[in-house]
Amino acid sequence: SSFTRILHPQHQEEHCHGLLGFGMNASGQNPNVFFQAAAVRLCDIPSDRFIALPRREAVRLADASGYKYIAEGSPDWRALHRSGRLTSSRLGGLLNLWAPPNSKVLGFKSTPNQGLERLLDAYTQLTGPPVNLIEGGDVAEARRQNVRAHLDAGGVSTTGSDVDAERAGAAQTQGLVEEMKVGKARLLQGQGSLMHVRLAWGSAQEASTIQTLCERFGDSRFFMEVGMMEPDADTLKRYGFEAGGLPPLGSTPDCICVASAASREQAVEAFADMSATESRIQVVEVKNTTPFRLSRRKKMFEISDSGPRQRVDAVWVVQLQFHLLCSGADSAWLVSRSATKGTNVFEMERDDEYIQMLLTCVNVFYERYCVPGKRPPKNALSDVKEHRQLLLKTRQLALRAALFDHVPHQPLEGADLRGFLPV
Repeated sequence: SSFTRILHPQHQEEHCHGLLGFGMNASGQNPNVFFQAAAVRLCDIPSDRFIALPRREAVRLADASGYKYIAEGSPDWRALHRSGRLTSSRLGGLLNLWAPPNSKVLGFKSTPNQGLERLLDAYTQLTGPPVNLIEGGDVAEARRQNVRAHLDAGGVSTTGSDVDAERAGAAQTQGLVEEMKVGKARLLQGQGSLMHVRLAWGSAQEASTIQTLCERFGDSRFFMEVGMMEPDADTLKRYGFEAGGLPPLGSTPDCICVASAASREQAVEAFADMSATESRIQVVEVKNTTPFRLSRRKKMFEISDSGPRQRVDAVWVVQLQFHLLCSGADSAWLVSRSATKGTNVFEMERDDEYIQMLLTCVNVFYERYCVPGKRPPKNALSDVKEHRQLLLKTRQLALRAALFDHVPHQPLEGADLRGFLPV
C-alpha cells in the first residue's frame, strides 16, 4: 500500500518513563485502569480532528445506513445486538474458531468447552428475530439531515456565559469521573482477577488511544466515532448472496479514519456515503495491553508494562475483514497502545477472496442450523471446504499485517498518572 511505511522496531529499546512515582515493580491492591488515560469517553477527546456522533434524536433512520449514527453502548445500539443479527463479537464463535483443532491452526490454545460455548452462543443469537429500527421515509433527505446533525455535533460555543457554564460543568464532570474510577477499582478489587482487569483496561483506554491517533496523524486525517455498519444488498450480491441466504450483518469498529479529507465537512460527507467517496476510509480497531500483572503477594497487582502488541493475532483477522465488509473500506488499522511504551499501528488490506470464504461459511451455518432450528455439533463446518481454506488464510493474513507506525510514549495532557487508587 502506498499509505504504508514500514518502520524498524527500534521502539523496543525505548526506556519506560511516565510512571512518575511508580517503579516498574510498583504494586497495590487497586489497579487504576485509567492509568495514563486522559479522555475517558470518546466525546471528551480534545481534538478538532475527532468528530463525535450527533445526538440520537437528531438522527433519521430511513434505511439501515443510518445505524452508523447510533452510538455504541446506547439503548438503540444494544437493541440492534439483542437477537437475530450477526455481529463481530459472535462471528468467531459461529466460525468455530475456538474448537481446539481450529484454534491450533490459528496458533492459540482453547478447550472443547470454550469452543462449544461460543458456537452455541452464536447459534442462539441467530435463532431469534432481528430488531428493526428503520423509520422509513425519503432516504436522500434523511442522509442530508444526518449530515447536518453530524456537522453540528461537538460544537462549542465561545460566548462568555457559555464558557463559564462549561467550566462549571467540567468541574462537576471531573468529580463524577473520579467517582467512577474509584468505583471501578473497588469492583476489580472484589473480583481479584487479572482477566477482569484486562477487560476493564481495554474499554477504559479506548478514548485515549484514539486521542493518541489524533495527535499523531491529525495533520492528514480525521477520526470519527461510528455506530453499527451493515453491508448493503448490492455489496452482498457482488459476493453472490441474495436476501435470505444470510442473517442481518453488522459491525462496530472503535472508530473510522478518513484520510485526505481537507475539511470537517468533507470528512462528514465521506462518512455519510463511504462507498462513493474519493477520501480514503479506514476502519480502526483498538487492542490495548494492560501494564498490570498479579503479584506474588496475595491479592496484589504490580505494574510490569510489556509494551504494545508486536503482531496481529489471528483471531483479530476475522473481525478486521468483517469490519471491511460492513463498511466498504479498503483497509483497517489494528492499534495497540501500552501505558508507558508507546503505540503500534498495524495495517491490513481488504481481501475479497477471504470475505467470500467468510460469507460462504456464514451462509452454510445459517441455512444448515439457524433456519431449521437445529443445534450445531461441536465440529460444525468441519466438512466445509471454504472453512478449511479460511482457517489457513486467517493465519497468513495475520502474518502479513504490516507495521504502519510506532508512536513513542508521550504522556497525554491531563493524563491520570496514578497506577493505583486508594480505595
